[in-house]
Amino acid sequence: MTSTAITPAQCKAARKLVGWSVLELAHRAGTEPMALSRFEARRGMLSLDKLAAVRNAFEEAGVEFPNGAPRSRTRP
Repeated sequence: MTSTAITPAQCKAARKLVGWSVLELAHRAGTEPMALSRFEARRGMLSLDKLAAVRNAFEEAGVEFPNGAPRSRTRP
């Protein structure tokens, strides 16, 4: 699992990129949907472990974060 945290804006943009609801991301990352919603709205924080799990879920789905902006991983 990666140790690089993810910001609320990156989280929301990556979630939209892969077409996941908050519930789907929460399930894949092992966190509570309400905590994830609060995080995306900048009304709460997630632990570093949960942030890493969120980013890892995106990376497993083929999302990368070059220069911070999420995008689909391109094939060579």
